[in-house]
Amino acid sequence: MRWMVLPASVFARDAQRAGESVPVGRSGHAHALMSAARVFRRFRLELCLLISLVWLVEADHHSVHEVVNAARHHGLRTPALANSMWVARAALRRVNAQWAADCGPGRAEVQSEQTGVVRWCTVTYHA
Repeated sequence: MRWMVLPASVFARDAQRAGESVPVGRSGHAHALMSAARVFRRFRLELCLLISLVWLVEADHHSVHEVVNAARHHGLRTPALANSMWVARAALRRVNAQWAADCGPGRAEVQSEQTGVVRWCTVTYHA
């Protein structure tokens, strides 16, 4: 089964005006992931966006625009008419900055005094 975007739809027209690729439409998988992830206390929409991008764009299921559009539908705030790649890179920078802030410079792990959970902070992401 292959989904088709209706050329006259608002989604398709907005994407065309912005020069974005829309092979199949807003990502239902990204929508499902972002909906399900909300049950977790530390839900991070930007992290769900990045996971969806790696999963769905890399597998050629969706374009960056389609996944970003699903995140916008869930409340991701972006500048009007912002390019989807710019939005993805900005999300990566913010998640990376938060990760670095949680871990602190030069620290390999952080242990929560409340929970005793050790969190390893050895991964670096580059935008």
